[in-house]
Amino acid sequence: MDRTAVYLRAKGFLVTSSENVFGVASTIGSEKPDAIVLDVRMPALDGDKVASVLSRMCSIPIVFYSAIDTDDGEALAAEHENARFVSKGAGIRCLWQRLVEITGSSRSAVGL
Repeated sequence: MDRTAVYLRAKGFLVTSSENVFGVASTIGSEKPDAIVLDVRMPALDGDKVASVLSRMCSIPIVFYSAIDTDDGEALAAEHENARFVSKGAGIRCLWQRLVEITGSSRSAVGL
């Protein structure tokens, strides 16, 4: 998600990235972001499972940002409290707009 991080930083967000899915919990614990952006298809552990773990740890809003079918993505988000879906096909600007909507500011901290 390097391109995503660069774009969101340019828009004013404070972005923290985790190198792999196993570092997400540690990153979230230390950085305490206002929102979390997850891909659905990740190596080792998919975004659905990561979201399930995170929802037990905290109530930080999650945005699934993925190239999966929009109907599938919206259904997945509906299964998780505080989760939303943005299709990569809709463009990175849609992700930015959703994050501003969720956090109320483009100066918020986001975990990728």
